[in-house]
Amino acid sequence: MTIKKWFVYLCLALPILLSGVAAWLFQSSAAFGASPSQPVNVSPVNGAVDMTLVPKLESSAFSDTDNGYTQAASQWQVTSTAGDYSAPVFDSNTDTRNLTSFEIPTGVLQHSTTYYWRVRHQDGYGAWSTWSVETSFTTSGIGLPQRTWDIIGIAAILVACLIGFAGVRFAAKL
Repeated sequence: MTIKKWFVYLCLALPILLSGVAAWLFQSSAAFGASPSQPVNVSPVNGAVDMTLVPKLESSAFSDTDNGYTQAASQWQVTSTAGDYSAPVFDSNTDTRNLTSFEIPTGVLQHSTTYYWRVRHQDGYGAWSTWSVETSFTTSGIGLPQRTWDIIGIAAILVACLIGFAGVRFAAKL
């Protein structure tokens, strides 16, 4: 082949090669840098009890080792089965408003139930962090916090003791 033919082939192939390389480079932020750092579940703390049915979930602030990258979205998930998010009781999907805190909507959670939750952050180039380490919380019992039920239980015991004592005194008089 002559130099002329190689030159023609190169001129024809170069734009195709360059467009493919450019598309690959700009396809995701992973081509330029790291994904955002894994967020941390801040609140509620792991194992929290007596939570309302509309708890506010909070994550750590967005962090990315690539300078200048900002947070674009978060995704919040809640499940009632530890480690299983195949059918979560709640999934915010890509949420561009609630970046580091989110209040579970009314009607999603049930009383006296343990839930598990996680969150992930997305940067402005579309790269997602890994999911946060799952943490759990338990909602309060039938509309009243556990402490209230404890007080009601103690009061019931006291009333039963008083009734029993009164019964013993009455029987003694017979």
